[in-house]
Amino acid sequence: MRGRAWSTLLVMFVGVALAAALQELCPPLGAVRVKPPLLLGAAVYYAMRREAVWGALAALWCGAVENGLGPVPGGVPLLFFALAWALCFHAVRPQVEEGARSCALAGAALAPALQLADWAALRVSGAGAAVPLSFLAGRLLVSALAGGLAAFAAGLFLRGLDWISANVGLEEEGDAFGWTGD
Repeated sequence: MRGRAWSTLLVMFVGVALAAALQELCPPLGAVRVKPPLLLGAAVYYAMRREAVWGALAALWCGAVENGLGPVPGGVPLLFFALAWALCFHAVRPQVEEGARSCALAGAALAPALQLADWAALRVSGAGAAVPLSFLAGRLLVSALAGGLAAFAAGLFLRGLDWISANVGLEEEGDAFGWTGD
């Protein structure tokens, strides 16, 4: 178990670091300027497909990184990611079949909520400008699509890393290649 913990931490570190780098380097999508929420996708993967302690740790880690990378006032992304973990782990996970599609579903639902939380925090702090309702609606729609795709990609990639590093395997999957075609 001790070796598995270090292996899981290493995989999580690589996954979160890559998600943060790619999220920052990806150009914003469309006229609404939404970046793919890859950190949210990584947190969703751990909440939906791994044990509770790893999901909570990933949510806090991804939230702290998101907090450091964005213009949103301190603590809002961290709080959102913690609440997202609780929602995914306790409400969504028991209701859906495990797989990358379930990660995509959770990512598509949570990405617009993250956009709304960020927008509200910026408005309350006085840093956000008033935006037309049509722009906000477009941003929420694009973020739902981007969130679903980002969580699906993160789910496949991180499950692959977990499988290669022997964090998950035959005894948990029933089929060693179950993560590829979810």
